[in-house]
Amino acid sequence: MKTKIGYFLSFLAIIITMLFGAVYFFYPSYLPHHAELTNSTWDEVPPELQRLIRMLMMTIGGLTISLGLFLSMILFSYIKTKKLLLGNFFFIGGIIGTLIVAVPNYMYIESYSNPPLFVSTVLIALFIGGYLLTRKSF
Repeated sequence: MKTKIGYFLSFLAIIITMLFGAVYFFYPSYLPHHAELTNSTWDEVPPELQRLIRMLMMTIGGLTISLGLFLSMILFSYIKTKKLLLGNFFFIGGIIGTLIVAVPNYMYIESYSNPPLFVSTVLIALFIGGYLLTRKSF
């Protein structure tokens, strides 16, 4: 039973990771915490810089969605075959989670803007919880 809960937490972390990426990929301007960071509205940003920001956001969003898909493939493969090392999944997830926590914290410290720290913290907790519950020795 605890293994199934662990898988559920892992899949929930993957879904949140992919949603995070989708927001960045499809959002038409920068996010409210980005506006706080720059002290300007999207309309005040020059069009050339707007295009650059959108391209960077779409790149980050696409990479995050791709990482979520990759993690889901690793986890599905492990559940089916038990051949891939589950540690690889959590190592990659841990890297993603660390970045998702580190960057907003840096934004908060440097600018006192309001990045999504709660979502980042929940994502890390889900990855850790999923890992602990799927370990056989736990």
